[in-house]
Amino acid sequence: MKKELKIKQLDWEEYNNEWEADAPFGTYHIEITNDQFKIYLIGGLVSYRNSLIEAKAAAQDHFEKRVKECLE
Repeated sequence: MKKELKIKQLDWEEYNNEWEADAPFGTYHIEITNDQFKIYLIGGLVSYRNSLIEAKAAAQDHFEKRVKECLE
């Protein structure tokens, strides 16, 4: 039986109305522009969403997928 590993939640901090969360392979950054929340990792655009909650969830999903790729 394979034990399911629990991946930690990103820990977000606000800086000047923008959000950052450190990951072992870079920093996730959420930039707020014109009612859009753009998600970046190491300067590259990962995705964008319509709310901060959706953006954080999308970043978490991206983070978990990258971690799981390393484990398979």
